[in-house]
Amino acid sequence: MQREIKQELASLGIVFINALPLLPSFSKKWLIRHVIGITPLQAHFLVERAAIYKPYGKFKTLWQYIMWRDQRVCKIRKAPICTTNATQVDHIVPVWLWGRSTPDNLQAACTPGNQWKGIKILAKAAGPKQTKAIIITLVCTLLILSWIIWQVLIH
Repeated sequence: MQREIKQELASLGIVFINALPLLPSFSKKWLIRHVIGITPLQAHFLVERAAIYKPYGKFKTLWQYIMWRDQRVCKIRKAPICTTNATQVDHIVPVWLWGRSTPDNLQAACTPGNQWKGIKILAKAAGPKQTKAIIITLVCTLLILSWIIWQVLIH
């Protein structure tokens, strides 16, 4: 609850700073960084994530509009991991790559498909050396989890 209040106050501060007329963008970024205490990317995250749950046209939220537009069908469609029933809204260009929460950048997605896409984008952004490290880390994590589950089932 306290975290949500802090995020809401930060969002209000960002909206206020961005609404200041005649202030150059570098000054706005400085104010956000030093007065509110978050980075410009963190500010972008707050604003864009909140935009999904704001009213959009005749719909209660942009999220509901995207689900209606895409008929709750996953648009990622990565066989065999995707289910056809969409439960999430996915940013085509991720928020951490400065993607916006606009209808042309949003699509309905199933949870496994959205997670697969996120890992694929992270691996691509990381490069070949980091990708190998990410894969090794994931395999080790799966092995450790399997061992823990096996221990719990035996004892």
